Amino acid sequence: MVNIRKYNPKLLNKPGVLYCGRGRTVEDLGLGNPFSHKLGTAKFKVKTLQESINYYRRWLHKLLQAYWKQQTSKL
Repeated sequence: MVNIRKYNPKLLNKPGVLYCGRGRTVEDLGLGNPFSHKLGTAKFKVKTLQESINYYRRWLHKLLQAYWKQQTSKL
């Protein structure tokens, strides 16, 4: 089960937590949320933080489905 949360540095040292955001470290997975309600912070602008999280959840689900099906070229 994937639980998507707003970035909180206090969570980073907890077991099972993996940061995969927008380029904070070299080890990032490249799965950062491309949606944001703030100007200039992401590829796609949305109205609210909640909308950003909802769009990201759908985007990540689509990305993982394509990976599992080995159809990443269809993204």
